[in-house]
Parts: sequence; C-alpha cells; structure tokens
Amino acid sequence: MTITYETLFEVLRKEKNQEDLQKLDLDFYKEVQKYVEEKTSKLDEKPRLDQFIEGYEQEMTALRIQLNNIRKIVRDIFDRRERKIIEMAVNKAKTGSNIVDTSALLPEEKEFFDNQIATINSFRRENLNSVLGFQTPNKPKDLNIAPSEQNIEFKKVQMLESVPKFVGVDLEIYGPFNASEEVELNPEIAEMLIKTSKAKIIE
Repeated sequence: MTITYETLFEVLRKEKNQEDLQKLDLDFYKEVQKYVEEKTSKLDEKPRLDQFIEGYEQEMTALRIQLNNIRKIVRDIFDRRERKIIEMAVNKAKTGSNIVDTSALLPEEKEFFDNQIATINSFRRENLNSVLGFQTPNKPKDLNIAPSEQNIEFKKVQMLESVPKFVGVDLEIYGPFNASEEVELNPEIAEMLIKTSKAKIIE
C-alpha cells in the first residue's frame, strides 16, 4: 500500500464502518511514519532566495494544515484499532477459546494483544476467581472438596470438530479434543462449545 492522504482517509473510513479489524500491510505503521517524516522535512527545509515569491507562504501553510490533518487521521486509526484489539483480548480471556481471529493484527498489535490477555487473565485469577471461591490468594489451597462442588452436574458432549487445547473461564486447561470424541465437561465450557457449533449435547 502506497501511503497518501487519500489512502489514510480510506483506511480510517473502513475502520469506522467495520466491526472487525481490517487487514493492512505488515509494515503499515512504518510506512506511515516515513510519510509523516517526509511531510515534516518539507516544512523544516529552509527556502532558497528564489522561493520567496508570491504563493510560497500559502503553500507552506497548506502543507502545515495537511500534516495536522494526517496526524489526526493516523491517531484516529490507531485509537479505533486499539479499542478493537482490547475487546478481542477481553473476549479471548473470558471464553478461553482459540476462535478469536487474530489474522488482521499487525506485529506491534499482536504483542499488545498478547500482553492484554496476560494482564486480564492475571486480574481475573487474582480477583474474580477468589470472589467466586475458586481460589484464595496467599492461602494454601484446601484439598477438601466442598459438597456444592461435588454436586456439579457435568454435561456430556460430542465434539463436532477438532478443538485445540484452550484455557477455560475457570482457568483450567481443556483439550485437545478430536472430532466425534465424547467428553464430560463443566456446564459453562460445554455451553460455550455448543454455542460455537464445535460440540453437541448428548442426552
């Protein structure tokens, strides 16, 4: 993609109108940086004597305005993609599944995405799970199983397709599962797989 004012405006338009991240060249941000630097260097150039003619100042003023607009567009693109990435990370951390499509992430964004997941998982592990009684921070884990936990009714499901190993909402590791395999799962995990058409309930 050749970076121009028009192409940046088109990228922004798509980010506004699409719920998902749009795919961009892997070096998109580097090329944008070069483009901004080129525009900036033109403003920093000292004019030659023969350039002190009518219209030069107007040209520089127009360039300065365009550069400000370019920066606003780039910032808007960045902010919109950032919000989408954070939402993706939250969804992945909550479901513990590998069905979140990350193919449109740029290298810089993939690192940010992974860091967000780690932060969210750490927060949930240290706070939410202790509130729900799954674990108590800084205390030895009680090996005695509470009666209420013994009475959990697991659901038996049959896998409709192969599912790779994933971390569930209870932070337990599940899988990998093969297509047609029958397994008994925590109701929440079973429902998630059923809703995503990866498994069906066995009565």
